[in-house]
Amino acid sequence: MKWKNISIVAMFLLLAAMVTADVEQTTVTFVIPTDIDHSVSYGGACSSANFYFVESDGNKDGTQAQINVTSDDAGTLPCQNETTSGLILSNLGSVNVDIVANVTAAYPAGSNLKAATADAGFEVECTGTVDAATCADIPFGVPVALASALTAQTGTEEIWIWANMTNFNAGVAGQNTATLETTATQS
Repeated sequence: MKWKNISIVAMFLLLAAMVTADVEQTTVTFVIPTDIDHSVSYGGACSSANFYFVESDGNKDGTQAQINVTSDDAGTLPCQNETTSGLILSNLGSVNVDIVANVTAAYPAGSNLKAATADAGFEVECTGTVDAATCADIPFGVPVALASALTAQTGTEEIWIWANMTNFNAGVAGQNTATLETTATQS
């Protein structure tokens, strides 16, 4: 009986040696490439081509504060009010982003833009950053942060934007344009 047990053990060891395999490993990495992409949408009927700030206080002297954006040069089609923002910034990319605004052409004398994340953020003289309680001026040639760390794929920020006029165009009828550009960078 002893011999029979030894031959079973020998056969087991022989089989174990035969089923031992050579193993190689490959590291598998799953990647979502970095993609920085954002969009700007507009309140009401506004668009990138229809974004007007029209003096509407009845004086027609080129002086008015807190002018809401409209989609026509008569100022009759509002795009922004207490509950609807003029701009909506959306992160379409695969990383969190910060978005800044920059005016790329000099403002006409006597005009400027302001921005906040709520209608209640308007101030005649902006004292803070773009948030719900304060506004920030958007000066020519100086990027201003509109949104920080917008979540990849889903992050949005509503921006209320106004113009102030102080003796714009010396109170003479007319219009001038500037370009507001937004840029997204990885947070």
